[in-house]
Amino acid sequence: MKSYTAISKICLYGVRAILTLTLIAAATSASSGATYKVIHAFNGTNGAFPVGNLVADSAGNFYGVTSEDYGETGDCAGLGCGNVFKVYQTSSGGWAGTNLHTFTGGTKDGLSPQAGLVFDSAGNLYGTTWEGGLYGVGTVFELSPTSTGGWDYSVIYNFGATYADGEGPQAQLTVDSAGNLYGSTISGGNTGGYCNNLSCGVIYELSPSSSGTWTETVLYSFSGNDGAWPRGTMVFDASGNLYGTTTYGGSLTNCDGGGCGSVFELSPSGGGSWTFATRYSFTGRGTGNYPWYAGVILDSAGNLYGTTAGGGNESDCNGGCGVVYKLSPNGSGGWQETVIHSFTGSDGTPAAGGGWPVYNLTFDASGNLYGATYLGGRDHEGVVYKLTPSGGAWTESVLHYFSGGSASAYPYQSGLTLGPGGNLYGMTIGDSSTGDCDTTCGAVFQVTP
Repeated sequence: MKSYTAISKICLYGVRAILTLTLIAAATSASSGATYKVIHAFNGTNGAFPVGNLVADSAGNFYGVTSEDYGETGDCAGLGCGNVFKVYQTSSGGWAGTNLHTFTGGTKDGLSPQAGLVFDSAGNLYGTTWEGGLYGVGTVFELSPTSTGGWDYSVIYNFGATYADGEGPQAQLTVDSAGNLYGSTISGGNTGGYCNNLSCGVIYELSPSSSGTWTETVLYSFSGNDGAWPRGTMVFDASGNLYGTTTYGGSLTNCDGGGCGSVFELSPSGGGSWTFATRYSFTGRGTGNYPWYAGVILDSAGNLYGTTAGGGNESDCNGGCGVVYKLSPNGSGGWQETVIHSFTGSDGTPAAGGGWPVYNLTFDASGNLYGATYLGGRDHEGVVYKLTPSGGAWTESVLHYFSGGSASAYPYQSGLTLGPGGNLYGMTIGDSSTGDCDTTCGAVFQVTP
C-alpha cells in the first residue's frame, strides 16, 4: 500500500507545481459580505491534515478525521496514524474540539483514514482507514455513542483476506435505510489487464447481522476501460440506483492511454445482484479529466453534478484548472455532459477564481452549488466558491481566498458541509502542502455567505 502514497504525492505536488507556475487571471469577482473564521486548529498532537467532509449531528456538532497526528510510537512513529475528532460550540458561543479515537495501526486497528464519516439512523458513526488492520490494507470501523456520553470504537471489517475483496479504501461510506454500508477500494478485485498487479478497485457492500458481525459482498470489480481507482463518495437516487466516479480509466484512448476517469451507475437487479453501467467517460481537454476524490450529487430532477481536477479552459493552468459538470439523462438511455463552469486559476489578482477542485459539491435549498478548490485564488492557496444558476447559466462568486498562516490554507481533500443558518463548514490541510506543519497542521473553518 505504500506505493499508493508515493503515487498520490507525485500527482499532488506535480499538479500543484504546474498550477503555481502557469495560472492566469480569471473573470470572477469576490463576493462582498461573506465572512471567514477558523473555529478549530490542528497542531499535530491533536491531529494533523484533516480529510473528507465533516458530518453534523442534530445538535450542530461536527465530526471528522485527520490522516495523521504527530508524536506517536510503534507503527505510527513520526507522522502518527490519525484520529477521529468532534468540534462543538461551547456555552460561551466559541468552539472547542475533542478526540474520540486515536488510531494505533498494527493488526488490531487501522491507520491513515482518507475519507470522512457517515451516521446511520441510530446515531452510530462509520468510516474507513486506508491502511492497517489484520492484513495491513485497510479497515472499516464503527463508533457507537454510550449512555455516559462516550463512544465505543470497533473495527467491523478488515480488507485483504483475499485480493478480490478489495484493498485500500479511500472513499466515504454511503448508508442505506436498512443500515447496509457501501464503499469502494482503489485496489483489489480483478487482476491483470490495464491495472496489472495493482488491479483497479472494487465497489463493496457491508451488511450487518443480528449477531453484530458484518459480511462483505463485492458488487463490482473494475478492469480499466470501465474506470479505475474509485474513491469518490457514492450517492443513491430515489429508485435505489447508486452513482459514483473513478479517478482514472474509462475511455483508455484519452489522457495518455490511462483514461481520464468515469461516472458509473450500479442498479439493483433482484436477488442481491447489481447491474453496472459506465454513464460517462471523461475525455480531457474542455470536458474535464480526473474526478480525483470528488463523487457526484443529485438534484431533484435526477441530474448529477461533480468536479474534475483538470481539464476545462486550456489557456489556463497548462491544460486546464478543472471544471464543474452536469450530467443529464438524454431520454434514450444515455447521459449528456454539460460543463457549467471552467476554473481559471489565479495570477494574484482579486479576480482569481480558483483551480483544481478535488472534492464534493454541496447544494443549498435554493439550488446554489458550493465547493472549494485546492489551489488558485489570490495567493495560490485555494478558494471557497459559490455557483448561482440563472437562465441556464451559472455564475461563480468567490466567498473566501485562503492566505495561509494562522488562517490556514489548501482545502485539499475536503468539501463543504451546510450547517445551521446557512453557514458552510470545511477543512484545510494547513499553510504548507509539503507536510511540515509550519504554522498549522490544518483547520476547521466556517464561512458565512
